[in-house]
Amino acid sequence: MTTSTGDNMFTLQPGGSVLSRKPKLADLIDQASFRDLLKSFSELYGIGVKVFDQGGQKLVDFRAQTTEYCGLMFAHYETKVRCTKLVGEVKSCELDSPSPEAKQCFSGLRYRVGPIYLEGDFLGRIVYGPFRPETLLRAPGELQGLAPDMKQQQANDLLVQIRPIAERAIDAVVLHCQKVVDTVIFSGYKALVASQMHIESITAAYSDLEERNRTLSQANDKLREMDRLKSNFIATVSHELRTPLTSVIGYSEMLLEGLAGPLQNEQKDYVATIMEKGESLLQLITSILDLSKIESGTFKLARNPVDISLVAKASLTDVLPQARKKNLNLVSHFPEGGQLFLLDEEKLHRSITNLLGNAVKFTPEGGTVELKVQHFDGSLPKESGKGFDPFVPENNKWLLISVRDTGIGIPDDKLQKVFEPFFQVDSSSTREYGGTGLGLAIVRNFVEAHGGAVWATSELQKGSVFSIAVPFSCAITK
Repeated sequence: MTTSTGDNMFTLQPGGSVLSRKPKLADLIDQASFRDLLKSFSELYGIGVKVFDQGGQKLVDFRAQTTEYCGLMFAHYETKVRCTKLVGEVKSCELDSPSPEAKQCFSGLRYRVGPIYLEGDFLGRIVYGPFRPETLLRAPGELQGLAPDMKQQQANDLLVQIRPIAERAIDAVVLHCQKVVDTVIFSGYKALVASQMHIESITAAYSDLEERNRTLSQANDKLREMDRLKSNFIATVSHELRTPLTSVIGYSEMLLEGLAGPLQNEQKDYVATIMEKGESLLQLITSILDLSKIESGTFKLARNPVDISLVAKASLTDVLPQARKKNLNLVSHFPEGGQLFLLDEEKLHRSITNLLGNAVKFTPEGGTVELKVQHFDGSLPKESGKGFDPFVPENNKWLLISVRDTGIGIPDDKLQKVFEPFFQVDSSSTREYGGTGLGLAIVRNFVEAHGGAVWATSELQKGSVFSIAVPFSCAITK
């Protein structure tokens, strides 16, 4: 028998009782409401709040104003090691007192760590911080000794951006928050006990629900079968279209090469147009087929060791003819060392080529398109949707690929929509630039399948930057 409290599910064994076992913290709270509650404390007082259960599983994580300062600490080896060690202590240190304990960070910031109890049983801990004490006016001088290349003025500038908090104020906030959490936990425990005591009264309703679930499952199976048939139909039609279309392109190419005899200039122009339009149609069919595979769940990655610099150079070669037609300046930057990554080479190549092709398409004649590949360690821009994680430093290392252009730019209100299927910034029938609106949607799915992120920034009439971030965990250790 399974019942629930808020967002959480737990199993009740026949003849068993919640009173006979120690409940977990996640069983006692409605996680959405609990997160909203602690989020309000974090935003109101400008203090980060994290909650871990007894096993160290993170249930809540709200960061305040210290992200950039902590990011600076993680950007240098020795300070990163110390930060990682301190984070480990905060997550696992023994809490001998029911009152929150203070933890001092070498960076000058501080933590408060308080236990969560239920009738004497330890359920987890709340970590408040890091926060800047009121007396901390400058970054500690010892940072220069730990990381000689760290700029003291930069550390000071980032530190003073953090709102200072008096010790008495933080003690009052922590005490108040602890009382509220204790009340929530006790209320959750009472709800859990009540659900156990009324289990017999809901058995009939549960059986009815099971029957409805079976009916719904059958309906879902039918929908999945219909979706499979749709995908098969698209795949079949795409194959049937691609075969003759490939022949059209091939014969057009042979005609242009003069294999069937010489052509007049006007005839060559016509045949070149046939080949160009055929290749555009073939690309459209391929994109629709890719999107169909993604939607049907049959899309899979074929990971192999890949030198990202070679892939990026191949993508530049693909767009070189179009760039030369518009007299564009192609600029590239690649890291040294030939680091290998376990990636799907074909899909990554198509993603980079797509971004470069868009940059070339939307950049006026004589402009610049820049491709940059770099190793990045730190906090990604907020547009990426990937937050900085001080508790798992390896999650903050990325392979960053960016394409910058000096093109027409994208309005702010349409910047996020460009990754949606079939979306066109200019959707009018008289639009200047062609395209199906599938390319960026496919790029997003390819990149997210690797565990990465893709985002864009832009300024009208000045250009755009499209960036791809792939986790550095894909790297192969030499």
